[in-house]
Amino acid sequence: YRAKFDWSHYPLNALDEHFLRTKLHRETVECASVSSAFLQIMSAIQTAEKNRKDGRRRNALKLLSKNTRKTKVVALSSSSCSSGGDGSVQKSNIKKKKGGSNKGEAAGGRAELTTHRVLPEDLKKHDGLYESEDGVEYGTNLDRNRYGTDTDYLHTCIKYNVASLNLCEKLVNIEIVDSKGSITAS
Repeated sequence: YRAKFDWSHYPLNALDEHFLRTKLHRETVECASVSSAFLQIMSAIQTAEKNRKDGRRRNALKLLSKNTRKTKVVALSSSSCSSGGDGSVQKSNIKKKKGGSNKGEAAGGRAELTTHRVLPEDLKKHDGLYESEDGVEYGTNLDRNRYGTDTDYLHTCIKYNVASLNLCEKLVNIEIVDSKGSITAS
């Protein structure tokens, strides 16, 4: 997977021209993992959104994590919480079982959000959204093996996220690159 960004479709005058030319990537690094591609794309959008100069700075990840089911952006918290699957968060008392599964609990006794059957270690196995915004870390529960007949689920999620942020869908173009470097879909 590789995504190309066309920042000319980002809101006019929202970003400093120098920042736009020097800090925002034109494309992501090719990768075989749909999760890594997703995180690279969301990291670029987050960088743009938090550096807006038009008075509309926002934490895109925080906004998108409110609807985890559709956006696949998960807020990982240091408090004991669990997700209701719809993006809502409920408090819970997670206790470490002796000799049993510690699903939902990271090393050091810190509980993390788990959603849609994704293990906490899977949420953190890819780098990308781990800058702390408002004291919260963000990850994804996107898994290419769980979406039935939708073979282009990465595109579906990114298109939904871009629309949710009221950005132009032409901002991101996702390509599927085969092992020989040929683009098989775009």
